[in-house]
Amino acid sequence: MALGHIFEADQQHWICLTPACDLVPGQKKVGRFSGIGEHLPFTAVRLHKVDQPESTNPANRQNKRYSKALNTGRYFIVDLGGELQTFSINEPEDESSSPLWHSLFVADQGRFDKTTMKLELFRTQEVEKIGLTASPLNGQIAAQLRYEYALNLMQKLGVSMTRIGLDFV
Repeated sequence: MALGHIFEADQQHWICLTPACDLVPGQKKVGRFSGIGEHLPFTAVRLHKVDQPESTNPANRQNKRYSKALNTGRYFIVDLGGELQTFSINEPEDESSSPLWHSLFVADQGRFDKTTMKLELFRTQEVEKIGLTASPLNGQIAAQLRYEYALNLMQKLGVSMTRIGLDFV
């Protein structure tokens, strides 16, 4: 697993937005990395597919309005299986919406088979009458975002996570 990896899990697309230095297999054994065995924690942001007619699609650089929207850094275009798809890290209809993020865990310190690109993932969720549990998810790497773009998205996530809130005086 690496910064900028786009993967499919639970019939949704996600992107890994954890700093690269925290994703080196076997390097971290203390702090938040202790007590989880061979699992590696990372932050994933759910991607929102932008389904729009070609005339209004941000990928259509001839349309000045959407070409401007594409330059905001909210949208990015990914080649998934030979098809260009446009995604946003927040709700496409609401520019000020916050990204939907989760802390996930990947097995085997984030290593995956380079031929199948499959990942064994876990997410914590509440199960009725049991409480908080780690539920398995099957994932598959679908694409890799360029490092510079992934850093930009990671910065946008950080801004969303560090907002002051309503009680600030």
